Amino acid sequence: MSSQAISQRYEILETAPGADTPPFLVSKARDLEEGRVVSLLVLPADTLGPALADFQSAVRQAQEVEDSGILRVYDQGISEETGEVYVAREYMRGIALQERIRRIAPFSLTVAADIAASVADSLTAAHRVGVAHGDLRPLRILLSPEGQIKVADFAYGAIASARTEEASRLAYLAPELGHEDVSFAGDIYALGAILYEMLTGASPLVGGTRVTSPRAINPGIPPALDGIVQKALHTDLSIRYRSASGLLADLQAVREALRSGKSLAWSPLTQKSTEKAERRIPRPVAVEPAGISPLIIATPGAITAAAQELDEERAGVLVEQPEARKQEARQPEWDGADMREAKRGREREPISALGIATSIMFVIAILGVIGLTWYLTKFMQPPNDVQVPNLIGKTFDDAKRIAEQQHFTLVENPGSTYSDTMPENQIYAQSPLSGHTIKAEKEVTVSRSLGPRLLIVPDLVGTTQDHATQALESAKFPSPGTVAQEFSETVPAGIIIRQSPDRQSKVARNTAVNFVVSKGRQPPETPTQVQSTAAGSDKVDLNWEAATRAQSYTILRSLDGEVVTVARALAATHFTDTGLKPDTTYSYTINAVNSAGESGPSESTLVTTSPKVETPVVLPPSTVVTPPVDSSVPPPDVTPPPDQPQTASLRQFTIEFRVPRRPRRTRHVQIEIQDTTGTNLVYDENHEAGETVSAPVQGIGHKVTFRIFLDNKLVKQQTF
Repeated sequence: MSSQAISQRYEILETAPGADTPPFLVSKARDLEEGRVVSLLVLPADTLGPALADFQSAVRQAQEVEDSGILRVYDQGISEETGEVYVAREYMRGIALQERIRRIAPFSLTVAADIAASVADSLTAAHRVGVAHGDLRPLRILLSPEGQIKVADFAYGAIASARTEEASRLAYLAPELGHEDVSFAGDIYALGAILYEMLTGASPLVGGTRVTSPRAINPGIPPALDGIVQKALHTDLSIRYRSASGLLADLQAVREALRSGKSLAWSPLTQKSTEKAERRIPRPVAVEPAGISPLIIATPGAITAAAQELDEERAGVLVEQPEARKQEARQPEWDGADMREAKRGREREPISALGIATSIMFVIAILGVIGLTWYLTKFMQPPNDVQVPNLIGKTFDDAKRIAEQQHFTLVENPGSTYSDTMPENQIYAQSPLSGHTIKAEKEVTVSRSLGPRLLIVPDLVGTTQDHATQALESAKFPSPGTVAQEFSETVPAGIIIRQSPDRQSKVARNTAVNFVVSKGRQPPETPTQVQSTAAGSDKVDLNWEAATRAQSYTILRSLDGEVVTVARALAATHFTDTGLKPDTTYSYTINAVNSAGESGPSESTLVTTSPKVETPVVLPPSTVVTPPVDSSVPPPDVTPPPDQPQTASLRQFTIEFRVPRRPRRTRHVQIEIQDTTGTNLVYDENHEAGETVSAPVQGIGHKVTFRIFLDNKLVKQQTF
């Protein structure tokens, strides 16, 4: 059975969570339109046949019944794809009374009376609006862990069950009814059979013979409960209870007697009425002086006679007492001396007003002493008897305080269970029930909720580890499980990247929640394949393989133990170091850099610059090289003859140039010289913003032009 096979409105959450309710298949489902959890009862397409219209009408009748002890019916329908008939009703977690009887029957008198009274109350509400159940059995009565008792499947359950061969129905089917008949009297008979089964643990139908007296099996059952069961199961409709309210009244009388310790020797089969007996009890005379609790004054003879008369009437035997006995019951018993003294008193003079007042004051004083004694006895001394308060719904800590105040011992039931509906530590059951009287310091056993069995995992991703620990503690989880760390290119350090189990997952209470914390961005790998080559007597070329996650590189040069940073924020994987000493060995290391830090130095590479070699200047054939002329002495104004070649002088310069500070990045600096030999690139290096470039250069001829390029753009030109 799937949600698609029944209706698009209902999403199946659990299939048959617990015992099915024949002939229905029961599932826990979510009503997607109303956003609530429901019980979905499904009948195969061919179950009802021509009774489909009657079934649908019965469902509508059940929807009209509203009572806290009856599971509400929300919706009904037929699957368009499979033809299955379904009913959506109120969902309640718990077990059927049938299972409870199988496990622990016979029940205690109190528990059996409480369950029967609750069901009778629900029947009274349904019968009042004209709806009979028709198929009342322990299978249709649900008990929640919190102590709720609810009846299911009014009206429509009987129509569905009539289409199946269920022998178990016969034990709860009144003898005057056929297999498909429904009546209020039949509901009363069924409840009597259920009460019989709770008290004895056996079915009232044994081998085809109906047994109506539970006391025949369990002699400990009092006459009152035995009489209620017999009257509810009576085959004579004139003797059987005529209404569920009448049955409820007798069950409530039994419950009250069990709480207060009153006699249960009466039976509803022989009792005519208790109202007449109650009217025969003489009204006591109450004297209530100001500030003193009332004292009841009545003659012992009158009370004894009235009590005897009430007991006889409850036993079904009303005996009319002789007039002399009634007179004796109403008058005090005096002896002869007291009678003679009374006669003499009538012959004396009337008592004065002062004497009357004195007598009244004396009586009041005596009553005051008695009242004070009663007060001290009742309130100043620890009580011998304690009336058990209602602890259901209170927290266990509150119940302990109440137990200390009212002088009884609170004991937790070791069978306390988890609950998805009641908060943790809240009491959902107690024994004895409220209203019972126990001796002081006796035990009251309570069952408290251990909270939901499954917990919802909070969302920890994106939070800090401290916040995650607090969130897990608030959600009742144990301490965090495994806390791992790993690098992340997108998540800052200290923030949780992922968790297991995932957020909003439902897991067992003792499940450890693991998560991974970001270590931030990972530093780059160390550069490898570093190669160095001498490019002359004053230059070294460096090349290396690009490092993973590197944003830039830093070049370190070492000579005689002195380490110098020769380049920073270098984006390229090659670099030319200049201005070096000829025939000198240098050591180089390279660091890769990103926002997380440096990789650490690479393996060092050694390189030796070339020795300095005087290279002759190659000039055109007509050029004559002469040593440089002292600029302080003006050259002679000598014009060589026309047939004599001109002399070209070798001139030396030092070019100094400061790289602009903005923008702050590595810049490409080039210096170009134009002389008699042509145009030559004499400097080509990278420099950081703000660095000063100092380059010695040579030019030949009287006119030498220098051009400085920054990132391939001409920024300065000068002619000497």
